[in-house]
Formats: sequence, structure tokens, C-alpha cells
Amino acid sequence: MKVVNSIIRIIVGLMLIVFGANKFLNFIPMEPATPELGNFMMALVSAGYIMPLVAVVEVLIGVLLIVNRYVALSLVLLAPLSINFVGINLAFTPEGVAPALFVFAANTYLMYLNRDKYLPMLK
Repeated sequence: MKVVNSIIRIIVGLMLIVFGANKFLNFIPMEPATPELGNFMMALVSAGYIMPLVAVVEVLIGVLLIVNRYVALSLVLLAPLSINFVGINLAFTPEGVAPALFVFAANTYLMYLNRDKYLPMLK
């Protein structure tokens, strides 16, 4: 079972590195955003939301997951991102929700496996 857990962690890490780096390097051709998604993204940017920071955090989390360091912290940082991945996909591109749901489910599962590390926060 440890091998399966490691494979899930590494797959999530690779996904985060690839899609986070793609925000800078554009090596994966993306379909144009729907008008609604474009408006949403422009609203975030105009409100001061720092999109490059999100990409850097994605890559950092991915690297930490792959090298198996600070995994519990990485999963906590990934939690709000994975919720947003699902929410944005459901709202604007429901046909592309599968990878987002995988990241969310994997994050939840991996957090469950690391639950002993989170218990001190409940005291």
C-alpha cells in the first residue's frame, strides 16, 4: 500500500509542477478561455490577485511532494488550491473537471494518511 500512496503523491506532484510551470512557459497548448472564465480571471487580476504567485506555489508544492519533504505542510497548502481547481472547473469548464477532482481526492486521501501530523493543531 505504501507504493500506491507514493505513486499518488508523485502523480499529484508532477501534475502541479507541469501545470504550474505551464502558466509561465506555455508549453501545453490550452483552449481559449470561455468568456465567463476570462471575465472571472480578469476580475481576479484587477482585484490584485497575484496569479504568478499561485503558479510558483503549485510548483513548490509539487517539488516537495515528489522529493517527499514537508508533505503534511504541502498538503495543507494544496487544500485551498484543490478546492479552487474543482470550483472553477465546475463553474466554467465542467468537461475538464476530472483532473481537478483527482487532485482534490488525492489531496484529501493523502491528508488522511498524514492525519497524525495535524492532531497537534486541534489541541
